Amino acid sequence: MKIPNSFVWILSFVLAAHGLPASAANGEDSKLQDPKLQDRIENAIQRLASNQFDVRQLATKELQHVGATAIPALEKAAKSSDREMRTRSLDVLRTQLRGSDPKVAAEASATLKRLASDSSHPSGRLAATILEDRVEKVRAALNQRAMVMKQLQGRQALIFQPQRMAFRPPVPLPRGIRGGGNATITVSDNRHGRLRIQVVNGKVKLLEVQVPNGEKKTYNDLNRVKTEHPQLFKRYETIARRNNYPLPK
Repeated sequence: MKIPNSFVWILSFVLAAHGLPASAANGEDSKLQDPKLQDRIENAIQRLASNQFDVRQLATKELQHVGATAIPALEKAAKSSDREMRTRSLDVLRTQLRGSDPKVAAEASATLKRLASDSSHPSGRLAATILEDRVEKVRAALNQRAMVMKQLQGRQALIFQPQRMAFRPPVPLPRGIRGGGNATITVSDNRHGRLRIQVVNGKVKLLEVQVPNGEKKTYNDLNRVKTEHPQLFKRYETIARRNNYPLPK
């Protein structure tokens, strides 16, 4: 269908206002009116009836690549008296019908339905067979999907049923330095200062606390640190429980 020039001009103006190219106004029609593309399609249609197999194969692939633009020419070629041209044209339409582009598939389906309406012509009978074959494949796919869903629903209770497990409390680990007897642990807090603990042979030997004003205090007992600096001790306790460091009894 040819779009009136006035309509194309108005639509081009609107598209330009939205930053879109004016060629989008008649994108599909421009392909149909492209003389070079139409010459390519016509040339490929004629090569479908070539005596050479390779030429026919190349023409078939070229028409499949063109897409929906070749459908009108394919419909005309499907009514040809040449059997090879007729069969290959319908084969291209079959490929487009099964393709991933829904627009091309819809146009191919409509073309095959028009051809199938004339059952007296060989192309009409073949087009009807293609459509019936597609319906059967869709029906088979739906039946298979329904069967799989039914099987999954039957196994759902087995697959997703939660299992009850007895609670087992964690086994307490012996306190001490993991893998050796010496370590230096430092924990810090911007508000409460820094705590440094030195462990020798699995026992605390030095506890040093530096408060935010810079003053340092030395302790020999974790209980005193726990009493006087509970925030720093709490941080150390978290690390100690995770790494089996010494803690007050």
